Amino acid sequence: MIKRIRMVLCLILVSAAALLGQDGPRDLITPRNRIIELPSNISYDEFLKLQRELDWKKVFEAAAVPGYLHFYAQHTQTAWTVAAARGVGYLLLGYGLVDQLNHWDEPGGWFSKEAELNSRSKRNLYLFMGGLVMNALGFAFDWAHGDYIIERERNAVLYKYGIQKKWQPRLGLRYEPASQGGVIGFTVLF
Repeated sequence: MIKRIRMVLCLILVSAAALLGQDGPRDLITPRNRIIELPSNISYDEFLKLQRELDWKKVFEAAAVPGYLHFYAQHTQTAWTVAAARGVGYLLLGYGLVDQLNHWDEPGGWFSKEAELNSRSKRNLYLFMGGLVMNALGFAFDWAHGDYIIERERNAVLYKYGIQKKWQPRLGLRYEPASQGGVIGFTVLF
C-alpha cells in the first residue's frame, strides 16, 4: 500500500513538473516579441489575427470545452459543429456508462464470468467506445484545423503588409495543406 502511495505521489509530482515546465520559454516565442514594428494602417481585426497563437493552455482547454480553438479563431460555425459532434459523443459515452452502472449486478454485467457478454453490455460497450472515439476525433480536428486556421490568417496578414515571418516552433498536431493530412510535431526548447 505504501509503495502505491509513493508511486502515485511521484507520478503527480512528475506530471506537475512537466506541465509547469511548458511555460518557461513562452515569453520568447509570442507573436508580440516576433513583430517589433507594425504598419500604421493595420486594422484592429488584423492586429488580433497576428496576436492569436496556440499554446498548451489553449489545447488543454480545448480538451474540456468542445470547439474551443475554433471559437478562439473566430470561426463560430465550425466551432458549433465541433461542439455538437463532441456533445453527441459525450451523450453516447455517458449513456453507455450510466446504463451499464445501473445494471452492473445482472449476469453478464461488469465483470461477468460468462464467456459472452449479454446484449445490453455489448450495446453499452459500443456506445461508450463510439462516444470516446467521437470525442477524440472531434478534439483532434479542433486542434489540427484550429491551428491551421490561426496560422493561415496570421500568414495572410503578414503577407498583406510585407512583414517577414521569423521561424517559430510548432505545437503538436496540425494540418498541412501540402500533404493533405494531419502531421504530428513536437518542439522542445532549451
